[in-house]
Amino acid sequence: MTLRGQDAETTIIDGGGYGEVLKIITDNVSIVNFTIRYGSTGLFISKCGNVNVQNIKVTGNKMGVELSSSSNCTFRNNNITG
Repeated sequence: MTLRGQDAETTIIDGGGYGEVLKIITDNVSIVNFTIRYGSTGLFISKCGNVNVQNIKVTGNKMGVELSSSSNCTFRNNNITG
């Protein structure tokens, strides 16, 4: 599955200050061209493989990215802050 925004500056997923903003728990996912902001965790990836994260801005979260028990995950051209 591919989640593709227009670009990271205009395509925004806002968590409203709570929980994981974007949670990936399945294989073969691509996330491209988003801003992920204002959650407890911006991007949560767990127990999956072959995840591609590209051109993502993660900002304003308590934790930027949590990656656990996963394999073959690729991160390219991202800007990640807390």
